Amino acid sequence: MNALALIRERFRARSLKYSIIRFYNLFMRYGMTPLPFAVNLENFVRFLFARDINPTFPVTAITVHRHPNLFRRLQDQGVEFAIHGYRHIDYTQLTPTEMESHLERAIQIFKDNHIDYHGFRFPFLRRTPECVMRLSKYDFIWDSSEVVSWPLPENIPLTDLRRNDYQQILNTYQVRESRNTFSYPWKNSGLIEIPVSVPDDDILSERLGLNAHWIAKAWIQILQKTHKRGDLFVLQLHPERFAMCRSALAGLLNSAMKMNNVWIAALHEIAQWWKTRIATTCEVIASSSGQWMVHGSELTDSRIQLGLCYFENHQQTWKVLQALPARVKAKDKPVIGIDPPIRKEMIDFLKQEGYLFEEARNDQMYAVKIKGDYCFEKAKNECIRKIQSSSKPLLKLALWPDFYQSALSITGDIDGVDIWDYWMRFYGT
Repeated sequence: MNALALIRERFRARSLKYSIIRFYNLFMRYGMTPLPFAVNLENFVRFLFARDINPTFPVTAITVHRHPNLFRRLQDQGVEFAIHGYRHIDYTQLTPTEMESHLERAIQIFKDNHIDYHGFRFPFLRRTPECVMRLSKYDFIWDSSEVVSWPLPENIPLTDLRRNDYQQILNTYQVRESRNTFSYPWKNSGLIEIPVSVPDDDILSERLGLNAHWIAKAWIQILQKTHKRGDLFVLQLHPERFAMCRSALAGLLNSAMKMNNVWIAALHEIAQWWKTRIATTCEVIASSSGQWMVHGSELTDSRIQLGLCYFENHQQTWKVLQALPARVKAKDKPVIGIDPPIRKEMIDFLKQEGYLFEEARNDQMYAVKIKGDYCFEKAKNECIRKIQSSSKPLLKLALWPDFYQSALSITGDIDGVDIWDYWMRFYGT
């Protein structure tokens, strides 16, 4: 993608007024030398470490190449980095050959400079299924480029122009709206896809022109919603805006810690947890009339928790199984029975959700039974409906370790360290 095409793309996604403000702010936040950004980044890291929180910073490879000592020093302190592309350009505009060349050059730069990586985030959070497929050819474990959008707080002071700008950038992200989807990891083309939430700092501060008070309200509202639903909130806060968003971040983290059961982790830890969780299997065997023995020989991680899940008026309650093997009481087998043939998509979906399931037998009664021989979306929706309308107990793996209610991760993309890095987005080699 040449410089002119990239500039044209940015103006398409952002208004002229916004772009002028953006360029002004870039000159104010990035210096002619790496020092101003490095101070901001190191203050950000110290702020999080003081709360025993490890962040994840996706960074462009060209930036690592120009400032390797900064990233090695922070890595030695425990900071996790991920690859954010070779340069900060829209990968959906590259040919397959160009994209693979970019990925290979980025990987080599990280390796040459001894910067560890496990994951990837596409620049501008823009990618296609084909981009993800190409990404999966390399040694990445996770991607965090899918976007889930959450409602803005009520009574937020916005003009119609601001709201239109907001909708315009959501369209470029190709977001999934939170009311229609989950916000936790899932397996995608062999990778663990970890969705990032918006509105982020870029949208709230520059797109919408909001101050720290409203930024805090927006983020705390997302935290409250994800906590109630048992979801994951991946926060995006670019390090160059840490100073202006510091109080908002403090408010968010204070709220999370008061909840007492929010798991705060770096993205690689979340991805590793999810891989272990979805690979976990348990065996449920009839013991006597109305009783079942549950064995968990495949529970390789002691943090994995299994429980009986009940729904009443679509509200979920849990009865935790303290140790395995365990004996549970249930008239019908407390798993989901699926009539064959069972589609792979349904297997993946139930593993993500954590429900125990098996191919249905004619001589067995199940807490929930579904057909597996029609389209996945129809089968999935029917499965969800039956689960939530059933009063019978179902065995289910908890989403998060040690029965945390929800999860939170602090991330921040690093597109550059000084103004010259920013220029490299257009002409870097």
